[in-house]
Amino acid sequence: MRVTIGSAPGIDDFDVDGAGDLPIDDENGAQVELLLVQRFWSKTHPAIGGVLGGGIFFAKNEGTETGGTDEAELTAFGLIGQGGVAFKLGEHVVIEAVPYFGFGGASVDITGFSDGGGAYFSYGVKG
Repeated sequence: MRVTIGSAPGIDDFDVDGAGDLPIDDENGAQVELLLVQRFWSKTHPAIGGVLGGGIFFAKNEGTETGGTDEAELTAFGLIGQGGVAFKLGEHVVIEAVPYFGFGGASVDITGFSDGGGAYFSYGVKG
């Protein structure tokens, strides 16, 4: 089991009904993940293996409208899956390269607009 705490993927813009895209300057964000992860080591090359995992995440981002004063706050939760490769460099040192994909729901609070929500997707590579 792993608990991961890190920065959340940034916000580029929000699609606001009746106002079009609202560009956002991302100021800060955090993401917490609770994962079940398993490594599988190769029998022919014991220093190389695979990594598979999945779990839940909670993310929160804040920012302000580009060139404006409207503040935006995004809160998201959902499921995350990952799979990649691991390299054993020594008895206690392992390096992983793991692409991930997360999906779930999000709620948005933007100053001057009604609150809303929708689908949330995140993806990237952890190293």
